[in-house]
Amino acid sequence: MGNSSAPAGEEREVLLCLHSVHNVEHSPTESYYGMATNHADEETALTSDRAATLRASVDSIISIRLHLHERGASASRDRSAGQVSIPVREMLKQCGPAIFQTWLALGPIAPYDSDLIGGAASSFKQSMQTARENVHAPRICVSFLENGMETSGWEHDPAMQATYYEPILVSHTQHLALEQAYFRQFDGQESGVDVPAPGSKQVSQLKRDLDAVTLEANRHIEKGNDTIMRLKGQLREMAEEEAPPLLSARADARARKQMAEASKQNLQARLQTVDYDEELFQLRSEATALEVQKAALMDRLTDSFQRCERVGGQAAARALEAIKPLLDANASTDISPDCGSRDSSSDNLLPDPRDILRGT
Repeated sequence: MGNSSAPAGEEREVLLCLHSVHNVEHSPTESYYGMATNHADEETALTSDRAATLRASVDSIISIRLHLHERGASASRDRSAGQVSIPVREMLKQCGPAIFQTWLALGPIAPYDSDLIGGAASSFKQSMQTARENVHAPRICVSFLENGMETSGWEHDPAMQATYYEPILVSHTQHLALEQAYFRQFDGQESGVDVPAPGSKQVSQLKRDLDAVTLEANRHIEKGNDTIMRLKGQLREMAEEEAPPLLSARADARARKQMAEASKQNLQARLQTVDYDEELFQLRSEATALEVQKAALMDRLTDSFQRCERVGGQAAARALEAIKPLLDANASTDISPDCGSRDSSSDNLLPDPRDILRGT
């Protein structure tokens, strides 16, 4: 609930974390878990390893009921150990836009009815006060904040520090008060309380509390070490198996890129030279000269054939016989007397002289 100015009816997805449980009597074979609800949807399981995701608005009330499960027994035999309710509106007044690793004292089991809803604000204040003043009260340590909020980066983000300064201050103040209460118990400085005798019930309870804190801290440390070792192994495996092919592919891609860039530069340099322009101009000049020569030769042949036609058939035959060597030079042209027409697929530039003589 990072923004306390949000509209009252606007629901947001929130994350509820159960960090630890203290002073709840249980057997060595029992483990604890919580069931959280917003009194609108179904209950959601909550453990120290798995947070619960809920929908909540400023007017919502989030309730947590702690249960104890006997190892190997049916879930129907689980017993309830206490409960606590968090009214969001009262939380905003007492803790700010979130709850960050703060202890809440457990109250007795009560039905989720109108009486609980109506007295949620006062019971929440009493729960925080009891957790701070009575070190022997059954209590749970919880965090309650908007889902998706990454708390690990708060120390490097001034804006986040300003927004969540109050929840962290409340948490630190409460932990400091608990530490002072523990010291007063040991030193006998708490007014009206005698120094507990060695072997007394208070000393035994304090030792059990300290042992529980130590065991839980060691469990979290071992879990973190296992995670670190697993990640290091995965990183080493990736470096040994996946890195060489990737490096080789990267080197090949870089070599191909360099070859392509060199080829590109070579082509650009060739395109910028004037040799191609001069060669193109020369070829066009030669083509133009050949066209002129072709036109002149056509004019001469046409004039000669027309004169032969005016003189008569025998003169035309003699003229045809006279230019026969010229026609024989064209290997692709058939000038035999038996040929009635020129091959339509021929690529000769000049027409068949017989066509001109026949007037075709």
